[in-house]
Amino acid sequence: MTERTENDMKRALHQVMASIVRRIPDDRFDRAFPPRWRACSARHWTPVEVAVCAALWFAESGARRILDVGSGVGKMCIIGALATDLEFVGVEHRASLVEAAREAAELFSVGDRASFAHASVDGFDASGFDAFYFYNPFGENLHVPSESLDSSVELGHERYMRDVRHAKEMLRDAPVGTRVVTYHGFGGRVPKGYFLDRAERIGTDALRLWVKYHTDTPNDGAKPVVDDDDRSDGACA
Repeated sequence: MTERTENDMKRALHQVMASIVRRIPDDRFDRAFPPRWRACSARHWTPVEVAVCAALWFAESGARRILDVGSGVGKMCIIGALATDLEFVGVEHRASLVEAAREAAELFSVGDRASFAHASVDGFDASGFDAFYFYNPFGENLHVPSESLDSSVELGHERYMRDVRHAKEMLRDAPVGTRVVTYHGFGGRVPKGYFLDRAERIGTDALRLWVKYHTDTPNDGAKPVVDDDDRSDGACA
């Protein structure tokens, strides 16, 4: 079997898997998580349909290693690993969510390509990734205390501004060719140097794929940034 044939077979297999996963209702998929985390899925975790679409966009754009910033219970990473052959890493500041994510990844037998780090965005080395996923990861900082997941981590406006700043720095320092998928934004503007490659309305917001080009000379045929204001607007990862 040639390498090309093998790759074609892998793509076909993952297309089938993506089609199967896409049809799983969120409430059924969420049974992989502890009951306390299922109850907040609709507001905090990426919907199945969105996760499958985002994963396929990453694969089609040539990404290989994706960082999910504020990964929660790991839903995006796990679905991405099921639907593609890419590697997903989630960074999450709640230890209890990291534990739940790791257990769910093992349950779905994707622990080799869906891994999770217990860390905050400002203390995490993102240099080894060629793509990023943001589902409004810092929005919880702006909620009233009664709407927060719990009080085990620092929350508040100061933390929100600090995390958004670090996310922007992460994207600014990323190499040319970096892909970024956003859903409900991340609280700030996508830095200059990225163009909006595709967008599609799914569920409660538009899913957007951004690609970084050379800041002085955009790639031939690159679509201009139609709207670089990708700030969050309510939902929270």
